[in-house]
Amino acid sequence: MDTEQLVKEIFNQEDYRKIRDDLEKAGVLKDRISKLREKYAKRFDEIHFEPEEKIWEMMAVEDLYDTMTFKHSVRVSELAYKIITKKLIAPNKESLVLQTFVEKSGVSLYQITAAALGHDIGKIKIPLEVLHNSLGDQEMNQILIGMIHRGIRKKEVFERIGFKEDDQKSDEEILAQLYRKGLRAVNVVPLSEAFPEEKHPGFSEILKKRGFSPEQTIKQIAVSHESAGQKIFEALDEPIIADLVGNHHNYKKKGDGEMKYKMNIPALHSEGESDKFGVCNIITIADQLDSLQSSRPYKKAMTRLAALAELTHQADTGRINKRLLYLWIDNEYKELKEKMDNGSLDPITWEQEQKSLEQVKEFLEKTKKIFKKKFSFFSFFQKK
Repeated sequence: MDTEQLVKEIFNQEDYRKIRDDLEKAGVLKDRISKLREKYAKRFDEIHFEPEEKIWEMMAVEDLYDTMTFKHSVRVSELAYKIITKKLIAPNKESLVLQTFVEKSGVSLYQITAAALGHDIGKIKIPLEVLHNSLGDQEMNQILIGMIHRGIRKKEVFERIGFKEDDQKSDEEILAQLYRKGLRAVNVVPLSEAFPEEKHPGFSEILKKRGFSPEQTIKQIAVSHESAGQKIFEALDEPIIADLVGNHHNYKKKGDGEMKYKMNIPALHSEGESDKFGVCNIITIADQLDSLQSSRPYKKAMTRLAALAELTHQADTGRINKRLLYLWIDNEYKELKEKMDNGSLDPITWEQEQKSLEQVKEFLEKTKKIFKKKFSFFSFFQKK
């Protein structure tokens, strides 16, 4: 058996420690760590991050399984560091650095950077056929509409997006409502429809070996990586990192107030909402921003501005913390608007960029209204 096939066989197991030990016995773990040190040590120096040996091992395991996911994880750690350490301007014009609030919550800069780096390690549980699937949103939408026309899962899909089963809706209306609800076809199309056995022989067996069912959706399988990653870091005796990794998508839909590691940022207080933010929200923003700007087998990369616009949609549908996103996007918006104004953006994409800019501006204007105005004792008497 050649090395590549041996590594593939090793990853058919579920236990991280067993995978790591078998990769070491096969003689590939140490070699991969050496290559990663050579390639990434300087980049980590730039974000003042010195990984412990067990973190290097985690990186090597992820890279051996799926290099695309590993490279994304490195970029997310760099972006999270930038978000945490950059001087930002709050709605009340107060200057702040998130690192201060992160550390007050009991999370070190090392721990959140390591969590950003390891946020996707749980994907070693997900079959590569799912991670590398080339079905884009348009193709998945066609599969979904075809299912509904055939009566497959129509009731379930319609109830989920707020329609009645006997409603007569056009394909366009169904897809528009799906988007308004913050959903995509990957949330509702089962793998048996996306990867039919006649076109993908043996795929059902691959799923079952990993503990999944062909009747699950791509989204349901993707969701499993969050808890899987949490368990890996718990086994590595890193409870804080485990908690951040285990909540970076907040699939369980816990409110920020219920999360274990929280920041209190007075400059972002708002009416009728908890004043605390889950620290893992920083990883969420960095993760989504890099994902949107990266090419995948199923999609093209977005521009920075288009990615920010998409994040505002996700915030409006409750998938990203709106107030924390406001803080980051407001500062990004000023820089990108300046580029628009001086004409340094690609003229081919200018029209789309203008739409994205308007969407971001609208989000900032309406979100700013939710923040409490800073009370000033002196201004109170000045009004008198």
